Amino acid sequence: MLGGALLSVSTQGSPLFTGQSDEYLLLLIGIIVLFGARRIYFGLNGIAYSTGRVFRMPALYLLFTVVSVFGFGTVSLYVVSTLALVPIAAVVGYLYATQSSFFYRNGLVYYRRHMYVLAFWIASYIARIVIEFAIPFNLAVEIALSAILSFTTGIVLGEALNIRKKYIEFVMTDAVPAAE
Repeated sequence: MLGGALLSVSTQGSPLFTGQSDEYLLLLIGIIVLFGARRIYFGLNGIAYSTGRVFRMPALYLLFTVVSVFGFGTVSLYVVSTLALVPIAAVVGYLYATQSSFFYRNGLVYYRRHMYVLAFWIASYIARIVIEFAIPFNLAVEIALSAILSFTTGIVLGEALNIRKKYIEFVMTDAVPAAE
């Protein structure tokens, strides 16, 4: 039973996944850390706004979370209750993840995200994967980490909704400057 999002697919019979090797775990964590560092860098320095960009990554995080939670193989009260945290946390993220900011660069609207929201999601995702290798089949720990991951995913989704709302407000209230 492999519960991490990238590890949850059926991999039985695949030589890469048969040993749950330390090298594979380190490679997976390294890829996730590099991906997360890149997202945090662009989130802090600004990235050109597009609605697709704002919602694409949260949708991917939601997919990773769902695959991770369904790694147990069956739909149970655990799965349903863990995933029920996503919409609850989306409301929290919408109300409280309000630190994003907008600015113009070369005549385009750019935005900065709050780095702690994304950093916390990446940390919880890495913890979920590490625990899968370090303490396999410990249901209580996996449930706790899945709940944290689901809650954090909801906050990321709520933040995306808030970014969209703030973008509309920004564009409606600010005149677009001439290209620099």
